[in-house]
Amino acid sequence: MILEGADGFLEALHRRIAARGHAVVVVAEGTGQDLLREDDAPAQRDASGNLRLLDVGAFLRGQIETDLQRRGVRHTVKYIDPSYLIRSAPAMPSDAVYSSDLARNAVHAAMAGFSGLLMGSWNGEYTHVPLREVVTRRREVDLEGDLWHAVLESTGQPAFWG
Repeated sequence: MILEGADGFLEALHRRIAARGHAVVVVAEGTGQDLLREDDAPAQRDASGNLRLLDVGAFLRGQIETDLQRRGVRHTVKYIDPSYLIRSAPAMPSDAVYSSDLARNAVHAAMAGFSGLLMGSWNGEYTHVPLREVVTRRREVDLEGDLWHAVLESTGQPAFWG
């Protein structure tokens, strides 16, 4: 993630606010860890050995506030951590059924002696997906595809963000 400079996030955000009067920023958990972590500080891990992610949302909120104040832009920044919202909203019936089916199939897999997998759904069938297959490659959005162009069109996001 590049914050500063002509092609940086803060400049693009400023252009968006100037053009539309508002902006919504959504950032994935784990993004920008290189900006947050001290150079000499070792990454912390939880009891299971998983990397503890630093809060990029709070960091970006501070960077955005500072940048907009420096530019003299009147603004209000709302920071919403969706993990709390997701847990507080009742599930839609279809989501509840799907989650229940995944859980039931996961229990059946575990009782059959399987491990190192996650439950998935492929063409309407529940599948065992080996964890090594999940983490061996990154899924990428086709920057020439219809989905990405629809995102750009609906958000007004500049194409260089891809």
